[in-house]
Amino acid sequence: MRISFMSLEGSLRTSVTSPAPSLEEVEQLFKLIDADGDGSLDYMELDIVMKTVQERKSKQNRASNFFVKDEAEMTELEKIALHYFVPLWNYMEAHRWTVKDFFAKFDRASHGYLSFRELREAGKELGFTCKYEKFDRALMLLDANLDGALSNEELQRVMNFVKVRKRKMGQRPKLMHPEG
Repeated sequence: MRISFMSLEGSLRTSVTSPAPSLEEVEQLFKLIDADGDGSLDYMELDIVMKTVQERKSKQNRASNFFVKDEAEMTELEKIALHYFVPLWNYMEAHRWTVKDFFAKFDRASHGYLSFRELREAGKELGFTCKYEKFDRALMLLDANLDGALSNEELQRVMNFVKVRKRKMGQRPKLMHPEG
């Protein structure tokens, strides 16, 4: 029998050609898929993963900055990301926060990245929310390394996408404050 595994980085391995993933890799993947954190995977969670993988494959053929598209042309997931990150950008600008400041406030475990759950909680705290499974899938469109979290660099890239959108939409954005 041949078993195939997909690593978090997206490379395929088989039990015949390479060693099985480590327990840590399996646990990381399980935690990523277990959206409600109940310790089991249900149909909805597996369906989310499958749809997200399909969406990511189709997105790879398009430009990475979907924020510059007209909202009428955006997919549902792109709109969810837009409706989270544009208010976040506005909030950060109004409070003169950098991405580093945002991480200082919301990376409570100080592990250097914000999980989708932490980003969702940050959104709740700041006043913008959406359905969890859709939010999770929308963020996977922006998660460059597919690790289930946004690093400081990934969030900065997304904020730059929003800045470009605001500029293209005729709004003159304020400059993001340099990280010190």
